Formats: sequence, C-alpha cells, structure tokens
Amino acid sequence: GTFYVHERLSAVKQFIAENLCNPEQEFHLLLPGGSKLTDDSSSLMELKLVPAVLFNFFWTNGPSDSNSSFLKPDIMALLEDL
Repeated sequence: GTFYVHERLSAVKQFIAENLCNPEQEFHLLLPGGSKLTDDSSSLMELKLVPAVLFNFFWTNGPSDSNSSFLKPDIMALLEDL
C-alpha cells in the first residue's frame, strides 16, 4: 500500500489486516533494524518512516494455520514474479 506522510501507523496496520485471511489474528511490524512499531497513533512522518520503508511482518502468537496462505486469494492473485 501507499500512504501519506501524515497518516497514522494504525492506517497501515488496518490496511494489512484487511488483506489477511484472518484479520483478527494479532501481528506486529518490525523495522529492518529490529525495532517493533507500537505507537499506532503516531504519523509515519513522526515515526521517521518517510519517504519509504520496508516492514518485517510477524504474527504475535505464530500463524493459526501454517499450511494455508496468509493473504486473501484476491490479493495473492495480484502477486508478480520479479
């Protein structure tokens, strides 16, 4: 997804949850250096996540079913090989 600098981290997390097969399952986002992002009310600019950032995603309690896709089928259909 693409977000504006003044959008909150909560908007990013909501976007991710909306595209998961199980949106209720808790997850965290890590920065490449390993810091966990927890301040959902801060803007992406306040968190110094602009102009671009790559998050690492992980489940809070591990995946609910490790044999299935984490993303909704319509999102998986959008994937392209690089």
